[in-house]
Amino acid sequence: MKKIILSLMVSIGLFVSAQAALIDLGYTGGQPASVAAELNRLNGQIGVYNLANDPDLTLATSPLWGGIKTETPNGGTSITLDLNGEGYLLLKYGPVDRFYYFNFDTLTAQTFNSDVYDFNNYEFPFATPNAAGLSHYTTFTPVPEPATWWAGACLLLPFAASTLRAFRPNSLFK
Repeated sequence: MKKIILSLMVSIGLFVSAQAALIDLGYTGGQPASVAAELNRLNGQIGVYNLANDPDLTLATSPLWGGIKTETPNGGTSITLDLNGEGYLLLKYGPVDRFYYFNFDTLTAQTFNSDVYDFNNYEFPFATPNAAGLSHYTTFTPVPEPATWWAGACLLLPFAASTLRAFRPNSLFK
């Protein structure tokens, strides 16, 4: 009985401790605007964050992390994105990159508003009255390892073999 109560307490503790997170990692200058260069700048921001905070965030190293770039041709100053799982987000305002870390257990809508007002001095974004428009955003998420794919395929082999054996007309095991 004590084991059951202890396991229930641990399960409830793990369930309660899984919380959603959105962490602002700050700004950087953002040239060039390629996914590879953005990934390098992201890792620089993660390093800065990890120096000041505990626990550390995981570096987004290529090829384990992939980036998907989405253009925003209207260049609005506000965008709502549906985020799920764990990853990093880059919002690109002209030559300025804004980075976030996210970790959500369920699909969560997040609205981001531009607070970049001065391309030359993005540390203090209050120089002009109009906020910069969003040129694109990039999400960086973990890429499943090839070994994971092979392990999943190997787990399906016995099921496939038993299915084929069941449909054989002269099966010895009928």
